[in-house]
Amino acid sequence: MKPFSTLVRELWSLAVHHRRVRTRRVVFAATSLLCGLTFVGELCALTPTPQGVQPILRYTFDEQSNPALDDGTLGAAYNGNISGSGWQFAPAGSGHSLSTTDTTVVTPAGSENSFDVADGNFGIFARARTSPASGSTDRMLVSKRHTNGRGYALWIDPETGHAVFRVEGSQQAQVSSATRIDDSVMHDVLAVRQGGELRLYVDGLLDATASNASNLGDTSNNKPLTIGRPASGSGSGFTGELDTVAIYDRAVTPADIGTSGPDCNTNGVDDTIEISSGTGADCDGDGVLD
Repeated sequence: MKPFSTLVRELWSLAVHHRRVRTRRVVFAATSLLCGLTFVGELCALTPTPQGVQPILRYTFDEQSNPALDDGTLGAAYNGNISGSGWQFAPAGSGHSLSTTDTTVVTPAGSENSFDVADGNFGIFARARTSPASGSTDRMLVSKRHTNGRGYALWIDPETGHAVFRVEGSQQAQVSSATRIDDSVMHDVLAVRQGGELRLYVDGLLDATASNASNLGDTSNNKPLTIGRPASGSGSGFTGELDTVAIYDRAVTPADIGTSGPDCNTNGVDDTIEISSGTGADCDGDGVLD
């Protein structure tokens, strides 16, 4: 019979490397249960940790019937609601995406407080493609912000084409990327608050920082988290494609969350890239290319 420590290590290895997301979650849960029910905590502490920090909320927009299914740790109770006519499933030249010309994804009623994470360390990830704007209206990616300003938001400035990340309580802090992301190319944007600093990563690289985020005060509000438009539902609509959006309740880096896609079919090419060329793989076994 295998030693317990060997069993735990094999379970963690299976969880980390298995292709299917649902299988990984089951194995993680089983291993955690084993560790909790036995008196070998020191052995569990020595086992490898799973790769990647899990978000509290994640929409990958890869389901045709309900594209705003939550793949984060909060679960199906936080599936988003899509309003507007701009949804397009897997438009040509992109991954499974959300075309949000007049469309909003809204977290369900009753979930508002679950995303009041901006008083502490937190992160927002968005994979987006857009073109230079002809107007002067900001292109909202993610918003959890009251009309009085309290909360947080990530958007694209229509004049500069730069990503803008703002956190606001009684005081306000903001940082803008140095890189334009309105060049009709899909970009990974990660916005992070860690202590008194705001950071913006573009395509896995640290792009801009601001050190004015200390003592901002209470940022909580009673608005839902929205994607594609502000919580007010008017103005600042995002025109383009959103492929993935995630919220983290801790400070993260691109290395923590693995912003490149999985190579589910192990051919050496990230499947998020392969999808754009019409191939791809079904990582989570739901019958839909991821």
